[in-house]
Amino acid sequence: MRLIGFLSVILIMLISGCESKERYRTELARKGITYSAESFLSGAASGNEKTIALFLKAGMDINAKGEKAETALMLAAANHHMGLLQFLIDEGADINAKNIEGYTALMFVSSLGDAEAAKFLVGKGADLNAQNLNGETALMLAVLNDNFEMTEMLIAKGASLHIRDQKGREAIDYAFLNEPIRTLLRKAASER
Repeated sequence: MRLIGFLSVILIMLISGCESKERYRTELARKGITYSAESFLSGAASGNEKTIALFLKAGMDINAKGEKAETALMLAAANHHMGLLQFLIDEGADINAKNIEGYTALMFVSSLGDAEAAKFLVGKGADLNAQNLNGETALMLAVLNDNFEMTEMLIAKGASLHIRDQKGREAIDYAFLNEPIRTLLRKAASER
């Protein structure tokens, strides 16, 4: 008898969970938003926190991927939506997810020169030394884009100076025309 009562409670919880997800999907539809990974990612790119919260309540996978395996976290980071970035991380988004080219959210913001988002991601545990399919790290991408502040911050946070890309190049090799960054990298290497 107890087992039947227990199973009844579980069944009621499951049914009510499905009903509540359906309620949020209906709410999205009323707003003219299709319940799909594409719409979810579009909402993340535009920074719409309320829409993203509705999608999650409706059952959307927080790590849903787009056509190029981009995630909501990557899109929020690349578009400097700091509030949404915080929300997604708090809700359990994979901070080190990679797209089809192997880029992480940290690599995106390092390429773009968004030091605020980079510091935030590093503070939340982003892998400083993750490599994309070309073997590039966030540090290499910051150096390649001549971003002194980003390079300095990544070094200070402990990014490896000696990881090699697919062509055998280290971060310093990316600074071929930027003497201030080359000097910064040489100094950091001598201090480690």
